[in-house]
Amino acid sequence: MTAKRDRPLSAIEVRSAAGDPRRGWLTADGWTVPVALGRGGILANKREGDGGTPRGIFHPRQL
Repeated sequence: MTAKRDRPLSAIEVRSAAGDPRRGWLTADGWTVPVALGRGGILANKREGDGGTPRGIFHPRQL
């Protein structure tokens, strides 16, 4: 039997914290942890060097 920690996650969500675009929350499989975001917050139009965290849906193959 596969341990719960060894199973793939169905979804990972990162969202901004209220009042501070540089802080946020990562939620995955019932866990929520605080995270640091880029100085520009979460940006839909991300460019290299802008200090932002990219907005989107990403499918990591391995972490």
